[in-house]
Amino acid sequence: LTDETATAPNGDRRAQYLAIVADLLPGHLAQVAAAWDPDGGSYRAAFLAAEPAEGLRRVLTGMIVLSGFETGGERLQTAFDSADQEDEHSCFSDNTHRDMVRDIDGILAVFRGVPDTAGHGVRDVIAARDAALAAAIDARIAESQRLANALQPPFDREIRFDNPEGRARIEALIVSLKTQESLLEDAFRLFGLDVPAVE
Repeated sequence: LTDETATAPNGDRRAQYLAIVADLLPGHLAQVAAAWDPDGGSYRAAFLAAEPAEGLRRVLTGMIVLSGFETGGERLQTAFDSADQEDEHSCFSDNTHRDMVRDIDGILAVFRGVPDTAGHGVRDVIAARDAALAAAIDARIAESQRLANALQPPFDREIRFDNPEGRARIEALIVSLKTQESLLEDAFRLFGLDVPAVE
């Protein structure tokens, strides 16, 4: 990244990013593993011990917040509005386009209950009360996933004011994510839950 074969003008920045991430990653992975350790006082244990309605509330809250406020709002809308690379979600790694895809992949995996095909996803729980709503949410998440995959790297070019095609791709994804958020809120209300307020 920084020797005479480097071709990008920001090789030093990328090398610095990789060095920092390599130092932080083992500790962060250990924290995640500990949080889901079934033998410890982990979040996993507390989550599984909760009443089913509380578990559903937590899962739906996460899906709602990640769909609209986080991905559609802070991660996309802010950069879209400013067209400034500094507002890009992953401005140092130039990986924002993949971050958006992976966020939505995670939402879809929780909704459908994959890859653990032996269990059930949120879709199954919603479909037991309202099959049409479950199908609408599933289709919307799949559409958001398709739109996220259509983003062109690097993301800082997509947000530029002189790139109407890129901006149209981002705007379509933002609109889809906001619709997805609204549909998930409908599911929240279906179970008599209060729609979460984002802090």
